[in-house]
Amino acid sequence: MHRYAPCYVAMPASGEKRKPVLIDPSLFEVARVLEENWQTFARELASVEAAEFHDCPHTTLYNHGWEVYPIVMDYYPFPCDFEKHRRDCPDSYALLSRFPQIACGAFSRLRPGCHIIPHTDNPPPGQLRAHLALTGNAGVRMRIQDEYVEWEPGRILVFDTQMEHEVVHAGDDDRDIVLADFKMSETEQRALDAWYDGIRHEPSEIRQSDQGG
Repeated sequence: MHRYAPCYVAMPASGEKRKPVLIDPSLFEVARVLEENWQTFARELASVEAAEFHDCPHTTLYNHGWEVYPIVMDYYPFPCDFEKHRRDCPDSYALLSRFPQIACGAFSRLRPGCHIIPHTDNPPPGQLRAHLALTGNAGVRMRIQDEYVEWEPGRILVFDTQMEHEVVHAGDDDRDIVLADFKMSETEQRALDAWYDGIRHEPSEIRQSDQGG
């Protein structure tokens, strides 16, 4: 996988570190497998007609231009021909359906000018979100808490949607990712707790990540 560096800052008063806004994706099998196969997703995405994308149903969270192409979802509020999507993108479906812990797996597209407003989610316990970048990241960035991150094709980002996040697309091209919400196993949860604990015990210093912003 890509070299990972945690994105966090020291608390100025006590020196106690906040939780990183990005989580090491190598802790999770889902993230490792999706990133290893990013070109498969990109190839099948290229065959999808723009008209087959749906407006994201979370309409109160954005102004315009957030579109999704659902492939694997526990629940979707509007009519969607999942069978066609799975026939047209069989390898993407095979990769996403390999993991029953994925509650949502979709191509997610942001059009230029899209603004996803600051918000927090209320996911089930132990659920995280992965963004696997496929195309078009110039001029697009996401704020998580007070850190800014950017996407790089072929690279996966993992974060906790309970943290406030926002996306602004000020570029000229569509930004496409695989969006996957997944539940950690008990083993992965313990590994994540140990990872957080290790960061808390590192020497206190202000750091900057190479992950954007």
